[in-house]
Amino acid sequence: MMLTNWHRVVAWARSKPAVLWITVLGLLALLYLLVWLPLTHIGIPCPILAVTGLYCPGCGMTRAAASLLQFDFYQSFRYNAMPVALVPGYSLYYFFNKSGAQKLGQAVLTVLVVVVILYGLLRNLPFGAWLAPVTLN
Repeated sequence: MMLTNWHRVVAWARSKPAVLWITVLGLLALLYLLVWLPLTHIGIPCPILAVTGLYCPGCGMTRAAASLLQFDFYQSFRYNAMPVALVPGYSLYYFFNKSGAQKLGQAVLTVLVVVVILYGLLRNLPFGAWLAPVTLN
């Protein structure tokens, strides 16, 4: 009986490869954030920051995700505020593309790319220093 049930699970996973990959990658990300980081304190280094000394739009994203898992929303925002714009923007893009309004979806995607580029530039300027990833006490 257990073999039959396992066979059904395998058949379902083969019919939905995207769901399987998203689940596996999500579990690996949780393992990384909840086990690896607290034990080793070895994060993902940013090559742009290492080479240029400038923050890229993704700098602080790993620490922001770890803060979100601890429900520390404010600290997560201080590490990287970009998801606040990307999550609703990508949701709009997805909705427009699924509903048949591809031109609106492309416009939303263009706005998102411009926002990411501007965010990357602003967080490295003196008046945008509040966008740089910081740890609050």
